[in-house]
Amino acid sequence: DAGLPGAEYEWQDGSGLQTFLANAAGSYSVTVTLDYCSATDEIVLEEIAQPDINLGEDFAICDGESTDLSTDVIADDYLWNTAESSSSITVTEAGEYTLEVTIGDCVFSESLVLDVIDIPSFNLGVDLEQCDGDLVNLDVSTEPGTYEWQDGSTGADLQISSSGTYSVLITENGCTGFDEMEIVFYPIPEFELGADQTVCYYSNFQLEVDTDVEGISVEWNTGQNSTIVVPGISGNYQATASADGCAFTDEVNIIFIEPLIFDLGEDRVGCKGQTALLNPQLSEFAFPLTYLWSDDSVDSILIVSQTSSYEIVVETECEVVTDEIHVLFESCGCHIYTPNAFTPDQDGINDYFSIDTECVFESFVWRIFNRDGDTIFESFDPKAIWDGSAFEGEYYVPNDVYVWQIEYVSFTLEGTVAETLMGHVTVIR
Repeated sequence: DAGLPGAEYEWQDGSGLQTFLANAAGSYSVTVTLDYCSATDEIVLEEIAQPDINLGEDFAICDGESTDLSTDVIADDYLWNTAESSSSITVTEAGEYTLEVTIGDCVFSESLVLDVIDIPSFNLGVDLEQCDGDLVNLDVSTEPGTYEWQDGSTGADLQISSSGTYSVLITENGCTGFDEMEIVFYPIPEFELGADQTVCYYSNFQLEVDTDVEGISVEWNTGQNSTIVVPGISGNYQATASADGCAFTDEVNIIFIEPLIFDLGEDRVGCKGQTALLNPQLSEFAFPLTYLWSDDSVDSILIVSQTSSYEIVVETECEVVTDEIHVLFESCGCHIYTPNAFTPDQDGINDYFSIDTECVFESFVWRIFNRDGDTIFESFDPKAIWDGSAFEGEYYVPNDVYVWQIEYVSFTLEGTVAETLMGHVTVIR
């Protein structure tokens, strides 16, 4: 712009306007004439080339990360749309970033778009305490992406059976999330109560929870809490040992052989010709027994018919017990013995007719009759004797056969017996 009103202008290209639009580098001049006076001026324009700001292509970072945006262009001024005025800035948020650079009177700009990608967010869970033998499955299959566990495996899940720290990296869209957890496996307090047992009632038998694991607590189904118990009765005994949340249970059946108690009873009296059953009454004893009687019989019972003392030896796994009983066999009922002849000649030999008996009579009468049926002797005393006289010595009977009759009521082992007996006796002088 020559800027002198009322003057005449002549530019280097011959144009005569006051202003000239220069759109290329070069030398520009104008001659201005006013009132026959002229003056010439010249300006040289140099073209400033478009600088390569080179912020780069649009790109993305992972959430939580930062990136630097910068240019290598040397300029007079820098101005970002964040209001920062340096050649580089550090950014963390998604958005469009624009940089204006000023070189001389020229302002140049460039923009890029930054995207922030979410990092995969997941949780393996809280730290775990498990028992030996357990299997823990860590599964992240619901999370998209690729996987890398601490052992280098790349599956979506990991089977865990030992203590340690376990971690996984999940990568999606170039961003990687991380989580880890601690898993501790505690030993199980294993023990053995042993096989089922049969023990003697007097034995000081013990059951013990014996384990290498320290700090255990024990609970028995009997309500006891000690590591050792002394069973007192037959039954099932169960113990549970616990430590660090891990438990183990075992059980055993204990059978106590009971005391062997029996009695053959009081000594017994039986009738001759009969038998007696000797029985220790052990049929309900629940454990094996052996028997040995004094006659070498090995049966559980013994049938006897002879007067004697009988001993039995009974043996269990735990003890030997004996008992003895005396069995007397005697004549039963009422037995009366009479001679069939006697000689009442006063020679001191077989001079009397008498009754031989051990019976106990409630009532008793005996009579002797002649051939005519006349009563020639009568007595109520079983110990009386007949000397062969009639009517208490009125006269002596002649030699003959005489009939006797006995009527009695007697107490016997078989009860009360009433009987009438008849027989004959011969008188010989």
